[in-house]
Amino acid sequence: MNFLAIGMGLYAGLTVYLGFAVLAIRNISRERMGMLNAIAGGLLGYLFAEISVELVEKPEEMARKGMWVDYIVYAVTTSLALIATLVGLAYLERYMKTRRPNSKDWARVGMRMDPWTLSLLLAIGLGIHNLGEGLGIGSAISIEDLGLALLLSIGFAIHNITEGFAISSPLLAVRLAESLPDGGSIHDSRRLATRLLILGAIAGLPTALGALVLSSIPPNELVLDVGMTAAAGSIIYAVFNMNLSALGQLKGDPVKFWISIFTGFLIAISVETALAAMNIPI
Repeated sequence: MNFLAIGMGLYAGLTVYLGFAVLAIRNISRERMGMLNAIAGGLLGYLFAEISVELVEKPEEMARKGMWVDYIVYAVTTSLALIATLVGLAYLERYMKTRRPNSKDWARVGMRMDPWTLSLLLAIGLGIHNLGEGLGIGSAISIEDLGLALLLSIGFAIHNITEGFAISSPLLAVRLAESLPDGGSIHDSRRLATRLLILGAIAGLPTALGALVLSSIPPNELVLDVGMTAAAGSIIYAVFNMNLSALGQLKGDPVKFWISIFTGFLIAISVETALAAMNIPI
């Protein structure tokens, strides 16, 4: 077992817990919560755009070189990965809604579903994405480029703090529910710490798994691309749900919504620019 790969994966992935600090905000209002959720949606939207550009460039290069067999294999496998991810998450959302049928109660604070369900979907989606990040770390270790593996771990660790913010921001609805006259019937803050531990593990531990797998076997570009496609699908699914909730909390105010989305984009760009300035790859 490659303990170096596991260690780097854990270091890169478990920083999602640092992003949970957003839950320390007190006196949260419905509008402020909506803006924070839209900011999280902007962060995730930038991440989706970044991954999508990488995925689109490769088949375009294959087409330019006339590599039509490779193009067809790539197109079919990534398309199947995308639809499987979206449909799988949709079935999971349907199942979770039947297990937690109090969505009408949460609608009073602008949530389209139970915030625990939304945070779980976000954690699963970002866990798939972080599996791909772990594969990148493992690939660097497999070719004995430990310097690159370390830099990737640092970059992903910083990046995952923002993902932790995105995962936990829907849970601000739990605190807002406390201010309702009968809010105690629709939340359970006593289990908050346990659930946060679970959410962080779902999102962060796949980084270590990905690093371990590809540090032990030769890297395969198609496997990496399929993983990246699944990550893109899971992120856009999460963005869709996050932004619907944000719009509800902002009562459909387009100005506040898009300013918040832009703020999320700006934060993501600033983080990546800072990492690039330090020559840390992500």
